[in-house]
Formats: sequence, C-alpha cells, structure tokens
Amino acid sequence: MTIASSLHARMRKVSIGLFAAVLAVQLALAPGAQAQIYVANNGNSTIGEYDSSTGAAINSSLVTGLSAVYSVAVWNNDLYATSNAATVGLYNATTGAAISGNFVTGQNGVLSLTVASGDLYVVNAGNGTVGVFDATTGTVINTALVSGLNQPFSVSVWAGNVYVANYGNNTIGEYNGTTGAAINSSLVTGLHGPTGVTVSNGNLYVANNSNNSGFTIGEYDATTGATINAAFITTGLSYPTDVAVANGDLYVTNNNINSIGEYNATTGAAINTALVTGLSSPYSVTVAAVPEPAAWPLLTALFGLGLAVIRRRRG
Repeated sequence: MTIASSLHARMRKVSIGLFAAVLAVQLALAPGAQAQIYVANNGNSTIGEYDSSTGAAINSSLVTGLSAVYSVAVWNNDLYATSNAATVGLYNATTGAAISGNFVTGQNGVLSLTVASGDLYVVNAGNGTVGVFDATTGTVINTALVSGLNQPFSVSVWAGNVYVANYGNNTIGEYNGTTGAAINSSLVTGLHGPTGVTVSNGNLYVANNSNNSGFTIGEYDATTGATINAAFITTGLSYPTDVAVANGDLYVTNNNINSIGEYNATTGAAINTALVTGLSSPYSVTVAAVPEPAAWPLLTALFGLGLAVIRRRRG
C-alpha cells in the first residue's frame, strides 16, 4: 500500500468516526429527544404531552376523540390509550395520529396499561384479570394471564414479573409474567386504596388514593415486599391515582387538583409539586423519550451528510 492510499484509508476512517460521534451528540441534543410526560385526562378524554423537565405543554391535546380515558402507555414511537373502558387504541406518539382506534377490543373495565418486552398488558377491573397482547399487532397472547384479582387498578412489569395493585383488598400481588402463576398474591399488604404501582431498580412505589389514612406514595422492596417507607411521599398529594419513575425522578398524578408532581425517586424530596398544572382529572402518567417532529429533519440531514462524506472519501 502506498503512503497516499494509506493516508486516504485513514482519512476515511476518521471521517466515519467523526460522523458517528457528531450524530450521537446531535441525537442526544436534538429537540424533543429528552423524556416527555404523557397524561391520560379522564375529565376531557384526551392524552396530553408535557416536557418532563419544565412541565411546559408540548401538546395538551396530543390525542383526542377518546372516551372514558383511564390509562396511557408509550413504547418506542407507539402510544396506547384506553377508551370507553373496553378498547385500547394505538396512536403515533409523536404526532398523536390514530394508527388503530380499535387495536384491542372486547375488554371489561380497562383501567391500566403497560408495555414490556413487546407485550402489552391490560388490566380489566370488570372481570379481575390482566390480559396480555402483542404490542405490535394487537394479537391475543392470553386474555386472562392473571385472574382472580380483587378490583385490579394498576399494573407494572419488572424483571419478567407482573405486579398488580388490587384496590379491593389493599394489596400488591406478584405474578409470573409468562405463566401468570402467583408468586405472591399478597406481596405488599396494609395499603390504603392502591390505584397506581410502578417498579424501578428493585423498588416498588404505590400510590395510595384513600384519604382515610392520608394520601401517600409508599416504597417497598419489589422482591420481598418489605416496607422501605410507607410514607415515602406525603407532600403536595391530593387523590394520587398513578405514579411513574424516569431518570431518577418520580411523577405523581393528583386527580383532585389536576396536576402532576415531581419528586426525587431516591429520597422522596419534592422537586416541584405542581410540575404540570391545568389538567382534567388525570388518571394515568407515563414518561418516555420520543423525538418530536422538529427533530426528524435534523437527523435526516445529518444522516445524508454522513453518507456524502463517506462517498466522497471513497471517490
């Protein structure tokens, strides 16, 4: 190999490397690449989208035309929302455009949704079950993966196991995510109207909606069910209905005061008890990173630039 050809090859590698580095930085910094909050507003039957850092509205009516909205889940660029407590619709998480308004049908009192490993889990309060469906096609995997529940209100999946908040008997049950077999149907007990549950890094967080003992977010060990702090969060709550964790922060829906509060997921300290306001009976919250439309032209241009550089070096 001549000195010229060797130098040419090295320059090409450098160019490709620089392009990859620049693209990675631009992906991280592209507008809308940070996590966004998605809220199911039962009061006006909409799904709203908000900036997770500032609480500013990105689109307060991202998805409309729904009815009796109790839950929202986001996976990749797909958004799943309940409607009429009997169906699950599929929408574009960036634009809100409907992909399939009847993605999953024939349900009975749908109150909660979550997606894990390409599976969509659906809580049916009417018949005390958790069903599972293919999150891409909507195909039934098992309409009653978990059954015999007591007014199930919320579901979370972690480490292959399904956690269900049972409002009827104030418990959190744990089940095998593949077979639905009970691991511990009373993993956590002594709760007060649990309406929201999520698991993150081995910690289980529960929204207690009953005011008889004061509104709280409790924290528990997701493996043993042992109490870490039954009153992990008490500040700024008013009929909390759901809880979500992302990037070390915990987000809580306050159904009575139409807001989302933000807290430190490690200490429980309040970051902003009114991060998002002006909602309409929010029942469910999820946090996900979905690029906004303004980001796509930038990413497309960068990709094209990279191809041009590579072709130029090859010439």
